[in-house]
Amino acid sequence: RVGNLKSAAAPQKIDDALVSEFLPLINNRPVWLAASTHIGEDEIILKAHEILSLTGQNPLLILAPRHIERTEGVILMAQKYGFKTARRSLKQTPSTEINVYFWDTMGELANAYRLAPVSLVCGSLIRGIGGHIPIEPAQIGSAILSGVYVHNFSYIYKDLENISAAAMIYDPSAQQIAMKLADLLFDKKEIAAMNVRAQNYLKSSQTI
Repeated sequence: RVGNLKSAAAPQKIDDALVSEFLPLINNRPVWLAASTHIGEDEIILKAHEILSLTGQNPLLILAPRHIERTEGVILMAQKYGFKTARRSLKQTPSTEINVYFWDTMGELANAYRLAPVSLVCGSLIRGIGGHIPIEPAQIGSAILSGVYVHNFSYIYKDLENISAAAMIYDPSAQQIAMKLADLLFDKKEIAAMNVRAQNYLKSSQTI
């Protein structure tokens, strides 16, 4: 089944120069990506980041809106939480004092997956969207989190969940997201194991 979708396709090309520039800036911080967020999800995500920040580890959220024209509104929302923000589209970088970095460019999401050890694949936290396909983070090596509203790709998520290659959040609230993030971001061995399982699944699916 998955072999008939995108698992056999090459991921978007990684910009090695960009990754090399950014990695030293974020190297010692817990970093997570909220990929392809929709209206109604951003506030949940920002609240989860606020809770995660209580760890005192200065986590960085990379937030990539599905529709980049929404970015300014989400920035205002983030600033109401007291977060300091920066934008990829303005060539700004995620310096130490930045809490939320907006990945508001087209065709560069692969680089964000490369920078974030854990990615929440959005379109899955509220009803009616149906989720987004998790193949690209699996290919690139970012551990996959998802809400449960993924009817567009339900069998892929079920397969990944069954082999512990993705973590599904059955109560997609800010508190539950923050708890799962804290579990993963401070467990590099489990992140690595999830990535191996996901990539093995992709390899096996290509033979279907």
